[in-house]
Amino acid sequence: MKDLQNSTLLKLVSLMITICLFGIIITVIINIDKKSSAQASFNDIEVTHMDQAVSRIENSLKVVEGPALAQASYLEPLPDATNHHVYFEILDSCFPEIDDECAYSYSEPSSTSTKRKALRQGMVLFVKRSITGHDGELWHEIDFPEWLRYPGRLQLPWYVQDNIGKRFTNIGVLKLNSDTPETNKRIIIERSSQMLYAYEGEELFLATSTATGILNTPTPRGHFTAFMKTPSRYMQGPIPGITSKYYDLPGVPWNIYFTHQGAIIHGVYWHNNFGSPYSNGCVNLPTNIAREIYEWADLGMSIIVRD
Repeated sequence: MKDLQNSTLLKLVSLMITICLFGIIITVIINIDKKSSAQASFNDIEVTHMDQAVSRIENSLKVVEGPALAQASYLEPLPDATNHHVYFEILDSCFPEIDDECAYSYSEPSSTSTKRKALRQGMVLFVKRSITGHDGELWHEIDFPEWLRYPGRLQLPWYVQDNIGKRFTNIGVLKLNSDTPETNKRIIIERSSQMLYAYEGEELFLATSTATGILNTPTPRGHFTAFMKTPSRYMQGPIPGITSKYYDLPGVPWNIYFTHQGAIIHGVYWHNNFGSPYSNGCVNLPTNIAREIYEWADLGMSIIVRD
C-alpha cells in the first residue's frame, strides 16, 4: 500500500514539472514573437521616416544637370536642348563700369555668401547645373570648361541668381571641318572707318560701328576664314608676345575666330567706345549686335580686314 502511494505521488510531481516546463516554453515563445513584431514595427517606422526625409530634401533642393535643364517641370520651358548646352546671359546688372548697380556671382547659392565676381550686362556664362534652394530661389552654378591662360585667378564654385538674366541653349563650340557646307556670306572690316559690314551674296545684312585693335596691337589685315564659333569665352591677359596688359574677362560673348593667333569678332561688356580703335587685336561689337552676327554667321565664310 505504501509503495502504491509513493508511486502515485511521483507521477503527480512529474506531471506538475511537465506542466511548468510547458508554461515556461510558451512564455518564451510569446516574448520572442512580441520582440520580433516590435522590431519590425520600429524598422517600418524608421524606413518611413527616412523616405519622408529624402522626399523633403529632394523637393527642397532640386538639381538638374546640363541639357536636362530644358525638361525640368519647375523651370520655364527652353527650346529643345538635345546635344545642346545651357548658357546664362546677364541682363540686369551694371554696364560698362563696375559700380553699385552690379550683380555678383557667389560662393554658394545664397546672397549672404561670399561674393566671387562682379557681373556685367552682356556676359554669357556656361551653366553646369541649376538649383532651387530652401528659400525657393533659383540659382545657376557656373563653370568654365575651357583652357585658361591663368587658371589660378578663377575661384570656384560660382552661383548666380536666375532673376538677373536669361537661360538659353546653344550647341556650344563649333569648328570648321570637311563637312561644313559652302557659304556666300562674308564680313568686311574697315579699320580706317571702324565699320563692319556683313553680306550675304551682294545683299547687305548689317552695318555697324566696331572697335578694332589699337596701334600697338592692331587687328591683322588680310583675307581670313571663320573657323570656330563659341557663345562664351574666358579671356585673360597679358599674352606673351602680343600684349602686356592685364585683363580678366569671364563670359566674353559671341565669339567668331578668324586667326589662330587669337583675332576674334566678339561682343564686349567692359566698354562702349565703338567707332575708334580700342582692343588688343580683336574686333569688338556691342553685345546685342555681336549676337545677331553670331547667329547669322557661317563657318567657312570669308572675313576681310582692310584699311
